[in-house]
Amino acid sequence: MRIGLPAAVTVVILMTVPFLRAKEAYIDDAAVTQKSPTEQWAFATGWSWPPEESVEFFVSGYKGWKTGDPEGPYWGRLGRSEQWDTERKGMPSYRGEGQYLGLPVMLLAWFGLWAVAIARIHVEIKRA
Repeated sequence: MRIGLPAAVTVVILMTVPFLRAKEAYIDDAAVTQKSPTEQWAFATGWSWPPEESVEFFVSGYKGWKTGDPEGPYWGRLGRSEQWDTERKGMPSYRGEGQYLGLPVMLLAWFGLWAVAIARIHVEIKRA
């Protein structure tokens, strides 16, 4: 038992190191290459999840499968450069893979919501 906690902390620290290196290599360097706060904001928000693509959690391939896929190319807004709509400069969009959760996960989520609703109804009935 004495070795359990230090071993767990060591594992967590070792798992964190690659993420910190990736942050240094990609995020910090990207911030340096951007010239103004406006450009930094445009870069950061270009990778924000577009709300209309949340359908992808429930319907697999709703906006295409991935960028460059000949059978189902991605045509959403994720990764789109700010200038793309007006000047056709930068990237039109980019996605590596879909975000489909799967039917079993969705059924479990709906069951959980249903169970909470039923439990609240029972609590209200008991109070009355």
